[in-house]
Amino acid sequence: MYLRCAALAVLLSIGNLALAAPARADLAALLRRSETADARIDYSGTKVISSTHGHHHPGPRERTVRIWHRAPDRSRIEFVAGGPPGGLIIEVGNDKFFRGQQGDFRRFPREPQAGGIELLLRNYLLRKIKTEPVAGRMALEISVEPRHPGNPHKIVWIDLQTSLTLKTQLFSSSGQLTEESTFTELSLHPVFAPNLFDVPLGAQPINPPPPISLDFTPKRPGYLPPGYMLVTTTNFTDRQGRLVACLRFTDGLNTLSLFETRAGAGDDPAWFRGHAITGLAGDVRFAIVADLSPAEVDNMARVLSRPR
Repeated sequence: MYLRCAALAVLLSIGNLALAAPARADLAALLRRSETADARIDYSGTKVISSTHGHHHPGPRERTVRIWHRAPDRSRIEFVAGGPPGGLIIEVGNDKFFRGQQGDFRRFPREPQAGGIELLLRNYLLRKIKTEPVAGRMALEISVEPRHPGNPHKIVWIDLQTSLTLKTQLFSSSGQLTEESTFTELSLHPVFAPNLFDVPLGAQPINPPPPISLDFTPKRPGYLPPGYMLVTTTNFTDRQGRLVACLRFTDGLNTLSLFETRAGAGDDPAWFRGHAITGLAGDVRFAIVADLSPAEVDNMARVLSRPR
């Protein structure tokens, strides 16, 4: 026990010496390097991922995964505990392949990162907290805090040598921890088995739904919370057969979704069954889904409801 404590003390002291450079350096540059670390570094390790809420899995949920990553764009993620039995994800380039319990692979396109690091840096301040070991490596703990009140925030632990993100905590706009992801073991010199990232031929793609033409003109919001920008617009048909437009906005970290559908005679005002602020804008019913301060969401809904 004494030797373990002494080793940890030495590790911490080395980390504090290493902190001298990052403390004076630009934290934004370090965060930028962390965003591209996967494209430069091979690694393998074990990660624990936990969440405190979810639409499909209410209450606390924890999963343990084993990860192999070969730069720039190949990953293999096996579920060790808490996930689907036999679950496996293989990422190759822009494609993601998932193996379910039946052993069959399906292909999904990777979702592009909305907004990007530069948008996040415009809307969030970076604050150095401390250095501490994560998975046996010294990491710099950085708090990513909103410039505009009422938004979520996060804390990241970045490897001082490689800029890999070793740990992440996400907090809601009310300050509650909602998600955490932590490497418990990490190797930067992995030996990849042959065919580790191979996917069986004939993996069936999940085809995107065909384009949908709306029977109404979507309303663009007259007010957006500071820092948010439109990133995607998609149309779909809901379970009740309504045509729905979804406008997605982001500030680089948080996401705001605006759902709209045509308001027909006798429509149920509570047409949107999720947790949202709903209202009527002319001939369109809308629902705003966002982890934001109530004042900001109410203001957005109020302006959207005004006659134009």
